[in-house]
Amino acid sequence: MSLQFPTVSPFELVHVALDLETTGLEQGRDTIIEVGAVKFLGEEVIDTFQSLVNPGRSIPEFVQRLTGIADNHVKRAPYFNSISDRLLDFIEDHPVIGHNVSFDLRFLSSHGMPLSNTSYDTWDLASFLLPRSRQYSLGFLSDFFEVSHVDRHRALGDARATYQVFVKLLRRAEALDEGLLAHILNLSNRSRWSIAPILAGLQSAK
Repeated sequence: MSLQFPTVSPFELVHVALDLETTGLEQGRDTIIEVGAVKFLGEEVIDTFQSLVNPGRSIPEFVQRLTGIADNHVKRAPYFNSISDRLLDFIEDHPVIGHNVSFDLRFLSSHGMPLSNTSYDTWDLASFLLPRSRQYSLGFLSDFFEVSHVDRHRALGDARATYQVFVKLLRRAEALDEGLLAHILNLSNRSRWSIAPILAGLQSAK
């Protein structure tokens, strides 16, 4: 059993799945155009958060085609600093879940909202639980686990899919042989891998 982390099953903790749509990939230059989040306990959704965001600039044509979010959709939307407090209140101190979560956290930080919450990446979890997979995109994982993923490339739609994929990955980890789970947890502790608390909680639940 891990001595480094609280041994609470992740199914007994509230998490928040988060996703952002942005004008591009560079947090120092690009900006947020939509925020979506899902608060959940185990497999139960508690609440959701969604808001378009006025980027203060034109949205690139490629992003408009990808997301379906056009300039006229965000023209009257609030600026990010007008919704950041509500988003903080929604997230509280719960662990944040994301697919490539570091991307979202960097963008929030660049918009004046740094988070110190524990965070878990569904890409990270999938990379060791599905080692033979050729890809780990959110779309692929949604299809693989047969979870609902409507409104792809929209913040709330992707956050909903991320939450469901996260739960499926937890169930897959939960089903691991106890010896294998203990071995992976030991390696995770030594390397300070970010998913170690999840593994410790699952091991404790076993």
